[in-house]
Amino acid sequence: MDQNGSNGSGEKTFTQALTGLRQAAAEISRPSVTLEEAMELYRKGMKEAEFCSTMLDKAEQQIEVFDEGMRNDENI
Repeated sequence: MDQNGSNGSGEKTFTQALTGLRQAAAEISRPSVTLEEAMELYRKGMKEAEFCSTMLDKAEQQIEVFDEGMRNDENI
């Protein structure tokens, strides 16, 4: 992973999505934001939040598989 959070394959990373979500949240709270801008920021933020949620779900599943494997190895 490089200093920008890229994984080298051009795919978005969790860190990039979380940063995008934080930026959208910060921008939407500005007093000067128009309704149209706020709606677009909301849409972008929700897209990033969904991506982060999916990534966290996948990570949780991988941890569960790893833990199961570790428990099975202990029983050998």
